[in-house]
Amino acid sequence: MNNSPAFIAVLIMAMIVWGVSWPVGKMISSLGDTSVIVFWRFALGAIGILPVLLWQKHRIAIFRKEQVYAGLGGLLLALYNWFFFEGLLDGFPGKAGVLVTTLNPPLTFLVAAVFFRQNIARHQYTGLALGLLAGVLLLELWRYDASFFAKGGNLFFLGCSLCWAFVSLAGQQFTRLSSRSKKDQRSATALTFTFWTFVVCALVTLPVAITAKTFIPHDTQFWILIFFLSIITNSFATMVYFVATQKLGASLASAFIFLVPVSNVIVSWFWLNETPLWNTIAGGCIAVLSVWILKKKSPEMPKITERQIGAGV
Repeated sequence: MNNSPAFIAVLIMAMIVWGVSWPVGKMISSLGDTSVIVFWRFALGAIGILPVLLWQKHRIAIFRKEQVYAGLGGLLLALYNWFFFEGLLDGFPGKAGVLVTTLNPPLTFLVAAVFFRQNIARHQYTGLALGLLAGVLLLELWRYDASFFAKGGNLFFLGCSLCWAFVSLAGQQFTRLSSRSKKDQRSATALTFTFWTFVVCALVTLPVAITAKTFIPHDTQFWILIFFLSIITNSFATMVYFVATQKLGASLASAFIFLVPVSNVIVSWFWLNETPLWNTIAGGCIAVLSVWILKKKSPEMPKITERQIGAGV
């Protein structure tokens, strides 16, 4: 069942893992070149997913039209991670996870509405507005002026949000297209999409990574953090998210991203001894409410014809 309590619980757990990935990303960003970090993160992530694909007997080979969405997803994922690690070096890392994750759902809904003509229900506008309000409270935006968004790191984080919106929709269109394929009785699933986007992302960054000063770091801490980002965050959390885009739709799945800043704040409280203030508690509660509202039944995304797919819509 698409909305079974067990699956929703696993999806929430994946969002918590994503929340932890931000402080981990900050720690590793100073331990190596960005291209090296991205390469090892996704090369090991792809290796981690491959046994699951084989065990579950999912189709691994993808056809030409599926390759378009998998390739696009991989390129955008590489760009997202470049923004991610570069931004953590230069911006406001403590609030980065909040900024990106609160912008992801509304941008995904917006992209879906503009490019795929998906209708947004009245209650979903309410949920999106509450999610943005949660972001304002968690970020304490009243303390900053317009230069907050003009600083290099924060522009990177805005780029992260936009990239992720397109990655989410590419994943949804990939699975919809593959389910209609007559070339193979087995559909290429969200796991297939995740695997190939990781492969493309690793291949795209390899030429740059291999020319870095240290392609294979000797720091034990680097590999411990890479294991978390590649196997725990990528092979588990990101895989669960792409499965959610298949089961729930990209827009609805992205709504759960509002839970990431909540877990980010909680982890920072226990890990970094940062006591949450009234605005973090209120913002967290509003974020959870926004997910509950957005989780209500949403209008189906209109079917995309073969002609539209061939045109790259």
